[in-house]
Amino acid sequence: MPVKGGGYSWVRVAARAADDLVSGVPVLCLTTVNVDDMVSSENEKKQYFEFMMEEYAGHIYISDMDTYELLYLNQNSCNVLGGRKKDFLGRKCYEVIQGRSTPCPFCNNSRLTREDVYEWEFFNPVLDRTFLIKNREIDWNGHRARLELSHDTYSVEYKLAQKDRERDAMVRSLAELPGSTRGISVQFFGMAQIFFP
Repeated sequence: MPVKGGGYSWVRVAARAADDLVSGVPVLCLTTVNVDDMVSSENEKKQYFEFMMEEYAGHIYISDMDTYELLYLNQNSCNVLGGRKKDFLGRKCYEVIQGRSTPCPFCNNSRLTREDVYEWEFFNPVLDRTFLIKNREIDWNGHRARLELSHDTYSVEYKLAQKDRERDAMVRSLAELPGSTRGISVQFFGMAQIFFP
């Protein structure tokens, strides 16, 4: 809302119809509340979030879940895709990331929620890499959007996650052996783990 002397102020407006008519015409009662502090706080939070995404060691992209338009990519993603942000933003995710002209048949947008993280692994034939991927639905500047965090097989993060999954599978399989006892001590990578089936 413009303010006297120049500039503007952010306000929240609430309206209701008055009970009484004036000269037979309904009257609308407006209430305004200054929300400048709340808006600047939200902008600050968004700046911190964007900074963290840019510094993330893996790959991040955000796309509109309805139009597939790329809304954000971090620099690591741009490096792997071989281009600049301005070359990719606004284009379809399936076009840029998968080299397709139509949405991916394996697209999991329908499985994403705002409450849970969906984790999966995928080999991208265009990039000739396997990725460990985590997705979640978010609101991005008013868009119902897909947040994708990923690490490829070349990254330390991927290798550590793979080792964790292998260790967990081995420990689970030990517990299922016939005659397995309680309190199995297993040594992995110099760390002891006690497993109680």
